[in-house]
Amino acid sequence: MPPLATAKARVAEALESSATKSESRQTMLCVYFSAALLVGLGLNASAGWWWADPVTALLIAAVAVKEGRDSWRGEACCTTRYWLATPAARTTAAPEVSAGGARPRAPCAKSPR
Repeated sequence: MPPLATAKARVAEALESSATKSESRQTMLCVYFSAALLVGLGLNASAGWWWADPVTALLIAAVAVKEGRDSWRGEACCTTRYWLATPAARTTAAPEVSAGGARPRAPCAKSPR
């Protein structure tokens, strides 16, 4: 799964797709959740720590709530200036391209807290 998340992140950069970038983050988060679950269950089975599995579940839930809140607020998405321009500006002017061929990025639009 980690190589898949890395590949998705590279594709997201090439396509300048915030949806694909979010998908790569979700894939990596799945890796972390699986590892945490395995550790919690392993400690419960091997060391007899009955509380390790519920604590792991609470940690996973806390991270999931944080990621959901950030996603709801739109804090994980960044777009190019080109896409933030008005439709008329998009049709009359091409986006600025740097010497490396990449378009400059605009700051993330965050909702008020």
